[in-house]
Parts: sequence; structure tokens; C-alpha cells
Amino acid sequence: MEVACCLENLALSSYQYYAGKKKKPDWLRVDLILGCVGNELSSSQNKYIDFVLARMNGNYDSPMDETFASMILGDDNFIEKITKKYLTDKNKDRNLPALREIKKSVSIDSIYKKVKFLPGDNDSITRNSVLSRI
Repeated sequence: MEVACCLENLALSSYQYYAGKKKKPDWLRVDLILGCVGNELSSSQNKYIDFVLARMNGNYDSPMDETFASMILGDDNFIEKITKKYLTDKNKDRNLPALREIKKSVSIDSIYKKVKFLPGDNDSITRNSVLSRI
């Protein structure tokens, strides 16, 4: 807890207000940040303290580790939705090299739909064959 003590004593740090150690000034809005980690004030403040300590001690997994192409953070469905909505019609731009990293993957269902219409296809065999390769 030495780190927390140091943070509480820093004159320019807002840590003490987010952590609930001091009454915050009227101009400081802590609701947005604390609201991201919990619904109840005391619980949010405790989670904030844990977050700061973990970050300072190096025991923190950054959400940036889960970024895709260094620009879209989210699961595969979210990335696909954002890519379709905002990036599909984008021209290749050498000033935006990360756009080149975004490649649309082919879903198993689309492969199945293409293969199932081949001559001599047996629907259940094809589907099982495709799914067994996942």
C-alpha cells in the first residue's frame, strides 16, 4: 500500500478523490470513470483503487492487448459490425496502414453454403465434414 500512500500525497493527483479519500472539488466529475467499474460508489472506489494498484505494480492486463489492427477493440462480432459500417468503402490509404490488417474472414456457414450445391453432395456429410474442421 506504499504506492497508494504516495498517490494520496501527490498535490496534482485526482486519485484521492476517485478513491474517496478526500471530498472532491465541485469541478471534478468522477462519476463517468467510477461508473465504468461499478454501480455503488464505495464498490466503484474500491475497484478503482485495485485497478490503480494493479497497474502500478505491473499486474494488469491491458485491454489494448485485445485490440485488432491496433484500432478496434472488441469481440469478433463487434469488429465485423464496425468494419462493415465504417470501413468497407474505405480506399486503401498509405496513411492508414492498419486498415490493411483488417481482413474479412470466411465463416464456416458461407463455406457450407457454397459446398452444399456441388454435384453429388450429401447434406449431412458435407455439414459434418465442414464442422469437423473447426
